[in-house]
Amino acid sequence: MSISHLSRRAALVGGGWAMLGLPKAAGLSESALLDKTIIPTASDVCFSSRFGDPKALPIAKALGANRLDWTYSTNKDFLRQAKIFGLNVIGGTINMCPPDIPGSTRPTYLRGRQQNYRGDFIVAPWMSGEGRNWGCVNNPDFLLILLHMAQNALSAGCDYLQFDDPAGAVQSVSWGGCWCDFCRAAAKKYGLSLKNQMLDIQKRSLLDFISNFRQKLDEINGKRIIISCNNYNGDMGEPSTAFDFGICEIQEDNCSYISIKSLFNNYRKKEWMQVFTFRTGDVYLNRLLISAAHALGGSSIIPWDIYMGSGRPRFFGATEDFFDVYAQVRALGPLLSGAEEANYLPEDILTADGLNTLKRSGMETVIRSYGTLTIMHVLPSNRPTEGEIPLPFPKVPFKVNYLMSRGGRSSSHIQRMSLSSHTWSTVVMEKR
Repeated sequence: MSISHLSRRAALVGGGWAMLGLPKAAGLSESALLDKTIIPTASDVCFSSRFGDPKALPIAKALGANRLDWTYSTNKDFLRQAKIFGLNVIGGTINMCPPDIPGSTRPTYLRGRQQNYRGDFIVAPWMSGEGRNWGCVNNPDFLLILLHMAQNALSAGCDYLQFDDPAGAVQSVSWGGCWCDFCRAAAKKYGLSLKNQMLDIQKRSLLDFISNFRQKLDEINGKRIIISCNNYNGDMGEPSTAFDFGICEIQEDNCSYISIKSLFNNYRKKEWMQVFTFRTGDVYLNRLLISAAHALGGSSIIPWDIYMGSGRPRFFGATEDFFDVYAQVRALGPLLSGAEEANYLPEDILTADGLNTLKRSGMETVIRSYGTLTIMHVLPSNRPTEGEIPLPFPKVPFKVNYLMSRGGRSSSHIQRMSLSSHTWSTVVMEKR
């Protein structure tokens, strides 16, 4: 019996699980709560090896990583070794083009796939020639196959899942999809025209699919499975909010301090945790954006094995280029993960001369609070001029506890920083 015949007959009520090697849905207990310890914080150092390279683990350890995020590997030995190397939380990956039989040595991509008006399969433009046809969210075969892919990752030792390209059904409308029989049925169900209202149909279908997928996956595992999404460029529109947090790619055109800072205004309102991976091979820009992401309350993936776009080599950053930045993340610890919005503006803390110094030097401040402490991060908003500038100190009511600079070395007397080598300083204060 084919998977297609099975899904039409069984309608996911039992036979489908057995055919794909999944346990029959056991139901979700009322006590199964969301394990929020799996969701990253600003003090976490995230690492990714997309396809499970064992040589990556010593690099992760050298940079103090404590998480392995966004990996497609389901190799149990690799994932076990990752835990030994201190990567205590591991995120597996699912996407819109899983093979018909996940884990197959000769994968095919023919079941449950999107079709254009002529009946041809749909492939993402950046995957042209790879034959990885995208799944259709209205086709029950695709639901079964994606559940199998997800369960493979969880069974191998992953703690949660990252959904890459989660808006695939909506994206593919501009590529000609989807006109399959299941999408025609969905159009009829919604009372819409597939020809004239394709985008609306796929938006509704996608949200229904994600809800159904999550419900089935939770039932299989008897608990709530945390799922993040690649909300490209940090977008918070649908379907991002159907997930628990975001791990997104920021394309090179959006790799700026101003762009990253503006995203956090929305994240704070929605209590959203965001992890970034930056598509740039520029070491200084990576350092700046990593510093900004953590200072603002988010996190970042170490610049190693970074997808740079179709046809371009992946970026593998040198350990020595980022060691001090991530050392500062680890040193600050709870002052990052536990920090909240402060009630102070820069002019409440800094003298007029200090403010002018920052402005002339193109520096920005991020002010946060942690209990009785006020934390002021000093960051360049762009690539600064080489040389040293005075680091502004607070007004009289504030006492400087210590200043973090040079990647985590504590001092109470550093008064200058070299912009040619440093990208992030943090002053921790309390009122006298």
